[in-house]
Amino acid sequence: MHAGVRATVMLAFVLSVAVAQVRSGPTAEPLRVAGRLVDTAGAPFPHQNLRIGIRTRSGPSETSYAETDDRGGFAFPAASHTNYDVSVVDVPQVGTMTFSLGRMDIDFGTIALEFPHPGRPQIAVLGPITASVPRFHRAAESTPSQSGAPQSITLVYLTSDCDVNIVQRDGTQIRPEKEKDQSGCAAIRLSTDEIAAGWVVEYNGCCQSYPLPLKLVIFKPGRPLHRFVGDERAIWNWRFVDGSRYVALYQDFPHGKPAPHFELRDIDSERLVAKWENDVTAKAPNWTKGLVSR
Repeated sequence: MHAGVRATVMLAFVLSVAVAQVRSGPTAEPLRVAGRLVDTAGAPFPHQNLRIGIRTRSGPSETSYAETDDRGGFAFPAASHTNYDVSVVDVPQVGTMTFSLGRMDIDFGTIALEFPHPGRPQIAVLGPITASVPRFHRAAESTPSQSGAPQSITLVYLTSDCDVNIVQRDGTQIRPEKEKDQSGCAAIRLSTDEIAAGWVVEYNGCCQSYPLPLKLVIFKPGRPLHRFVGDERAIWNWRFVDGSRYVALYQDFPHGKPAPHFELRDIDSERLVAKWENDVTAKAPNWTKGLVSR
């Protein structure tokens, strides 16, 4: 570990990998995530242990470890539709990055640890970011895609300063503008058809000491952003439904007696398709299932 560096590096990976599926659930075909960890002078962080935690809706389920090499490089296998929390062991917190991947292997290139302000360290992805087709897909990918098909999304990542970065399959990189008055963002998702990505925008309020997630933003390549606030309660969870056709929201008040509210919205028209004003019971519609996690 570098002398004088007293912070732990925290990288939260949310890997939402779309691959061939059967109705019983997603297949666990292997992908590869890689990168290189350095300081602002370009010096590597060698032989640092990475803690890789697989996270389910109910919390962490298992943990594994990897180690950076002499050049600070790291690589680990990833499974489809699996969430990962990745941290560097024995170092104070530096910042958080969230990733959502398509069905490509990703090398983030150089990831620098920056300390522009005391107590407010950041992580900067310097790149270059490269994507490659996994070995098990290369034969299928040799067939040209249909003309006029929507541009797919290879990677979405969120930096510690809350910049959302989107990498399309053709290599185009897009950074949507931040929302007015936003204080943070979280909960990145990638649709299973890989043609839509979304994230929740957080805002400071007058009645609590922490920001609330109050808006969902959806990106589709070549189209204006779609924004959803539901009934204006906090958006505690959300997901795509039927590929990139719909979004389902779970909302409630931050305090007091629980009063759950669920909405299903058509993304392109933004119209309300259905809603549910109750707990998720056996009678609840299928699109509400799996949204309540608190």
